[in-house]
Amino acid sequence: MAFIRLVCLALFFSVGLSPTVRADGESFNQYVEGAMAVYSKFKEPSKQESELFFTFIKSKWQKETCVNSCKTDGLRAGEEYASVMNVEFDPDSRT
Repeated sequence: MAFIRLVCLALFFSVGLSPTVRADGESFNQYVEGAMAVYSKFKEPSKQESELFFTFIKSKWQKETCVNSCKTDGLRAGEEYASVMNVEFDPDSRT
């Protein structure tokens, strides 16, 4: 399970940092970092889930105008995805 999670995280970051993504550097990185705090707690992450999550997060980022709280905004976006998609959380990682 840990291996799958690492592969999904690597996929997410490799896609997330590609040049096709509209990002203004540090703000986008903070936004993704906040979202990943939620994604890392998913019970059964997969390549498909990672791609759906990234598409959702990227879409939310393109609508955001965060200045000071990009990490918090990303966290909220991740939580929104989990709620909308009824994602189960790993009980060992949820606080």
